[in-house]
Amino acid sequence: MALPRRAAGRAVSGICALWALMTLSACEGALGTSPPHAAPANPTAEGRDGQVELTWQAVTDATRYVILWGNDPDVATYDNEITGIEGTEYTHEGLENLVKYRYKIVAETSGGRGPESLGVVATPGPVPGPIEWTAVTAQNPGHTIIFPTAKRTTRYRIYFSSLQSALQVRRPNAPFVQVDAPPSIREDVPVTSALYYRVFAMNDTRTRATRVAQYVLDHAAQPVNGQHTGQLPN
Repeated sequence: MALPRRAAGRAVSGICALWALMTLSACEGALGTSPPHAAPANPTAEGRDGQVELTWQAVTDATRYVILWGNDPDVATYDNEITGIEGTEYTHEGLENLVKYRYKIVAETSGGRGPESLGVVATPGPVPGPIEWTAVTAQNPGHTIIFPTAKRTTRYRIYFSSLQSALQVRRPNAPFVQVDAPPSIREDVPVTSALYYRVFAMNDTRTRATRVAQYVLDHAAQPVNGQHTGQLPN
């Protein structure tokens, strides 16, 4: 009777091995379907007339994104969802102007949702009017940035940089000064400094930018009443 017992033992061992192999196979099939481990980074929200434009950075292995949002004026709630978004930008339309909207972004796979992003806030509203031109003059020392007023604008932000490329992006990563009305005077700039300037018209809900303007000193020119005139590509 010993032989049958050994055969039975081998059969049980074989069944256990087969079960372990099937379990491992099932686990391997589940790889890649776990929820994302990271939240979307650098979310942004920009208000426009009746809508908010949202952007964020992609999450590795995410197949789609969910936008959580709310518009309670007093409490940061995110009770509403926009689902099935496959890209990394979205325009939320049909909104009420001058109402604050809050957003968080969540990455998703077939295995579930990952952590929520940092919250961002935007208030849709009317777009500031255009700034038709920009000019720069130089004193010794100092630069004066001159531009016309724009409709639906409450303030102006003037970015400046020695590199034109730093100002040609949507949100310049450059120093700036802010004024309520033109012109803007920077008193301590050496007369020999060549700088680029870009003016953004702003209100409480939106910004609108001009093209980049440059002050380039004409060394052959003589000062007129203590001023040099810049050559402007704008």
